[in-house]
Amino acid sequence: MLAESTPTPRYALFVTGPPASGKSSVAESIATALPGFALLQKDPIKEALYDAMRESDPRAVTASRLLSDIALRMLWALAPSSPRVILEGNFRTLDPQERQHFQSLRANKLEVHCVCPFEVALHRFAARAANRHPAHTVHTLTPEIFRESQSPFDLSPVIEVDTTKPLDLPPLLDRIRAHWPGL
Repeated sequence: MLAESTPTPRYALFVTGPPASGKSSVAESIATALPGFALLQKDPIKEALYDAMRESDPRAVTASRLLSDIALRMLWALAPSSPRVILEGNFRTLDPQERQHFQSLRANKLEVHCVCPFEVALHRFAARAANRHPAHTVHTLTPEIFRESQSPFDLSPVIEVDTTKPLDLPPLLDRIRAHWPGL
């Protein structure tokens, strides 16, 4: 008779926040420091989809928001197959469907939420707009877009990171490990 094995614990770290709040930098720093975690980011997926669509039919790429939504759906679809995953994107944290996706993911969840004032995000967004991949067609951050992801999901423990200051990674990692002592 085969002995029953204990299931391997699953971990999902969400890096959330509004556009230009520093999510990508924070997520990439965490991923580098936590080997064994897969990093899934919305923007590279969106850009790859745009490129593939443009190659097959240049007229097919018309809606940046649609590609963002598809890229986020891909994150949700890929996350369950990764035992240790970091998901980064400007999730619309108050949207009922996004919240349902978050709740249904079976894993030990933790959220790192990037926080900065609208004026700081507005300046960062404008500074990077001209050099971004053509999939990103929105060139001005509006208060409405900012508000969609300004709040954390708040459905698991949340660690807030003030991204107006340089990232102090060791204390952030200590806080993550305090929630997940098995790492």
